[in-house]
Amino acid sequence: MAPPLYVKGGVWTNVEDEILKAAIQKYGIYQWERISSLLPKKSAKQVKARWVEYLSPLLNKTDWTKEEDEKLLNLHRIFPNQWRSISNILNRTAVQCVERYQKLIDEAAGVKPGDDEDHLGLSGPGIETLPAVGASSSGLAVGEMNLNPESKPARPDDEDLPDDEREMLAEAKARLGNIQGKKAKRKARERMLEESKRIALLQKRRELKSAGINVKLTTRNKKKRKEFDYNADIPHEIIPKSGPYDTTDELKQNDYEKRQFGQQVSTKGISMKDIDDRIAKEESRRKKEIEKKQSEKKRELSAAGSLIREHEDAKRRKLSLPEPEPDGFKTTASDTLVLAKHSNNQVSQKDIARNQNKKRTAVAQLIKETFEKLPPPKHETGEVLPFVSTNILESRNGTDVNDISEVSTKEIPNETGADVNTTVSRVVQRELPIPHPNSLRDPSTIKFGSLVDKLIVEECHRLIGSDYKQYHDATISVASAANYDPGLLDKINQDIDKEFAQMDISSVREFKDYTLPKNFKVAESIIENLHTLHDENEQLTNRISSFTNYEEQRDQKLTQLTHLWRELADVNLSYSIEKKLFELESSAADKEKLRLREEIDKLNEKIETLKQG
Repeated sequence: MAPPLYVKGGVWTNVEDEILKAAIQKYGIYQWERISSLLPKKSAKQVKARWVEYLSPLLNKTDWTKEEDEKLLNLHRIFPNQWRSISNILNRTAVQCVERYQKLIDEAAGVKPGDDEDHLGLSGPGIETLPAVGASSSGLAVGEMNLNPESKPARPDDEDLPDDEREMLAEAKARLGNIQGKKAKRKARERMLEESKRIALLQKRRELKSAGINVKLTTRNKKKRKEFDYNADIPHEIIPKSGPYDTTDELKQNDYEKRQFGQQVSTKGISMKDIDDRIAKEESRRKKEIEKKQSEKKRELSAAGSLIREHEDAKRRKLSLPEPEPDGFKTTASDTLVLAKHSNNQVSQKDIARNQNKKRTAVAQLIKETFEKLPPPKHETGEVLPFVSTNILESRNGTDVNDISEVSTKEIPNETGADVNTTVSRVVQRELPIPHPNSLRDPSTIKFGSLVDKLIVEECHRLIGSDYKQYHDATISVASAANYDPGLLDKINQDIDKEFAQMDISSVREFKDYTLPKNFKVAESIIENLHTLHDENEQLTNRISSFTNYEEQRDQKLTQLTHLWRELADVNLSYSIEKKLFELESSAADKEKLRLREEIDKLNEKIETLKQG
């Protein structure tokens, strides 16, 4: 008996085979559920069996040799009816092994293919192992091996394809061809496919009915009849109760519109124009929203930029210096306070845009771009204005320098012009660091070439100690420098200027940069110095490593001590528990002894009374 020709969904057609091949090229050989969704008449198991048993290019479809026949018979004796195991050994499919074995048995028994005993033979699993119906895409026979199927042109299918196959082919082309269709179009195609299935089922039922076979669209299985049809019914629908108003006309109108829509879909299909219009409207609305957001962002950036520019203009006001007067500091301080308050009021009174949290990023970006656009710095020379150090104000006033309103003219005299230069050293004026007097070299250990050099060094030591005592540490035991006579200092400066004016510039020689002589002795001395520096560096490195090792050893000791302390605490706790238990047990034993003694005394008394009685 030949294998059945009809299974659920019908025989495999050439269109289905081509769709299956294209789907496997895109999705692979593991996503059978997705591939079967392209073939409405086939399930995932049928699709997998079709590929594994017939369409796979790895299948060996050559003729059987005598060696393979002998091997097949021997393997069947060892593994009876285990065709999957035999197929793996022979590198053929299980269906091929079954059919070949049955053919060999029939030839040995002398059974012809047309005999009635053919129905007792073995056969494959089903229709998936049979060639497709319709025009073939290759000119190969069933037993031949297709070595290069991609290089051969495919034959066209029949022109008069059924409607369901045409729709199936269109759906497969739309999904496998990477068409950038919208979700609504895909849903519309699915609805059209479902509608075509329903119409095909009705047509089949009508043809069967005309042939005298009555087939119901609903299943006769009671269990399946209780299940929900989510495409046709509403699961767990609660129908509202009828109200005081009559709605029969509205229900009739709804039924009529539903029937009209069904007839329109069945005749003309679902129009894509409405879907395209809706998609176009959504795209235009999305573009308008994006343009609106961009315009709002530009507006916010412009508002933030104007605010920053106004703030910068307020900060970059013109610098106006007053004339040096006795009471100039007071007027300058008051003017500074007034201008600062006025600028703060101006900035605070500006209209700040809404949603400050959203604008922070825009403002930060704008500030960054503005700083990037600044020109490179230029080094310009000009008139140096008199400078008053903050240390002077702190030491003389004892108050905060920033609080200018509390500074009075009595506490801070006029230290502009020549007075500042005469009373305060240039080191303090320029806020340079003052070294500690003890870190200086003792002048008595220095050999001077002349008395003038010695006096200069001693005076330098005395000035450094005086400045350090005045501005850093008042408790240090260093003699303070006496104030100089301004007249004497002016006279000294005038004498220096006269000497500079009388100096002959041509007699001044230009000193060139000194370079080491390039000889062997200099090279040896440099190498010796490098070696000494290297040795010192190694000594320092060893000292540092010893310090680090000391820290590691200390940490290890600490961890050991911590561990021992924890063990000691555990032992102490267990000792205290055992001691408490011992005390409780000893007290209980004493009580038990007393109770037993009392019992013994009572027994002795009873024995004596019995003896006396």
